[in-house]
Amino acid sequence: MESKMNTALNNKDRETEVYVIEKHDNDIGKIERNLRKNLETIGVTYDDLNPKLKEHFQKIEGIIINTFETQKNAQKMLKNNNLKLKNISKKSEISRQTFYNNPILKDYIELRDKEFQKTNVFSVNEDKTNEIRRLNDELNMFKNRDFQYMNMKEERDSLLKEIEQLKIYIKKLENEKKESGLN
Repeated sequence: MESKMNTALNNKDRETEVYVIEKHDNDIGKIERNLRKNLETIGVTYDDLNPKLKEHFQKIEGIIINTFETQKNAQKMLKNNNLKLKNISKKSEISRQTFYNNPILKDYIELRDKEFQKTNVFSVNEDKTNEIRRLNDELNMFKNRDFQYMNMKEERDSLLKEIEQLKIYIKKLENEKKESGLN
């Protein structure tokens, strides 16, 4: 019995070891791919680097990848961190029906959620994005208005020139009429 247990543990250890090695190989592959791509953008060929420099770059890229993943996980966690009634109900193990039957509980959660949203990075960011979108729309409206104004101004100038030319033509015709009436 004990030997079967040891064999099972050894098999589990081997599976874990294989997984760790495969994960490590995948990480090295990812690190190397990132290095090749990013070094290329600054005009450096990865294969031309000496082994010690490659090792330094691999360590640096490993840290950078880890930092990106940490940030991604933190953002995911923050995004899912909210004070919605459903979430509070689940975490507090108080049925949602209880919240709906006791409006003061529901109102309290809504009040606290409003406070939370003021400090929530994603809500603030969304508010700023909406404000930027609104300002860009307003800017485009002003650009269109200015464009229409410039077109109208050009048309007005063109019409004024045409009026001047017509006045000159009318004077010319009046002069011709006077001259022909005199002759």
